[in-house]
Amino acid sequence: MPVYSLVYASRSTRDFSQDDLDELARRANLKNRTLRITGYLCHRDGIFFQYLEGPLTELNSLMETLKEDDRHNIFNEIDLGQIDSRHFPDWHMRCLKAKGLKMIQMEEVLSQVLESMCEANYGRDRLRKLIHPMIARIAERQAVLSN
Repeated sequence: MPVYSLVYASRSTRDFSQDDLDELARRANLKNRTLRITGYLCHRDGIFFQYLEGPLTELNSLMETLKEDDRHNIFNEIDLGQIDSRHFPDWHMRCLKAKGLKMIQMEEVLSQVLESMCEANYGRDRLRKLIHPMIARIAERQAVLSN
C-alpha cells in the first residue's frame, strides 16, 4: 500500500502544558494506530508542527478532522507526496520536545520553513526538496529523540 506524507503548522488557540501535550499525543497515538498513520508533533511558543505519514485516504480524513479542531488554527500545510517507506514506523504519534529537535539542530530550520514558506509562493517541488532531508535527519536520530 502506498504511503504519503505531509507536514503542517498551526497556532494554538489556548495554552498547553507539557501534561496537556503528553495527553494529546497519547490519544493521537491510539487513534493513529487504527488509521495506520505515523509521525510526530512538536509544540513551541504556541506553534504546532506536525509530520504525518500513512495511506492517502486516512491522511486526508485526519487532516479534515484536524482542520475542525478548535484548539489550533492551521496556517500552513505542505503535501510531501508519496514516500518509499515510512520514516517513523513505530511512532503512531510522538510528542517531541523542542529541546530534542534543537539537540539535532532542526528546531529553527523547521519552524522557519513552516512559519514563513507556503506552497503558493515557493512551489510544491521546491518545498518537498527542502523538507524531505529534514524529516530524514530527524528519522535518523529517533533514538536520541525517544529519550
